[in-house]
Amino acid sequence: MANGIFNAMNLRIDKAGRLVLPKTVRAELGITPETDLELIQSADGLFLRRVAARPAMQQVDGLWIHQGSSASASSTAWAEAIESVRNERADSAWKAG
Repeated sequence: MANGIFNAMNLRIDKAGRLVLPKTVRAELGITPETDLELIQSADGLFLRRVAARPAMQQVDGLWIHQGSSASASSTAWAEAIESVRNERADSAWKAG
């Protein structure tokens, strides 16, 4: 691996400005037509990565705020958020007692 390059390949941008990722790359990385990607420009070139999922709920000044609908929010994500709050409360009660 030289300079962080695993399998370098040449791609061409079409007249409409589109870049096609080969099917093997999409399959290997789990990229589907619904996948959101982020393009980052650097001195070395361009970096393309999956957009980090933003939680539908965030804690702001001790209050839980819903950040809008999140079609991708799964029941697992909600369960993890609830468990996190429970753990925080248990930790603070343990320290106080």
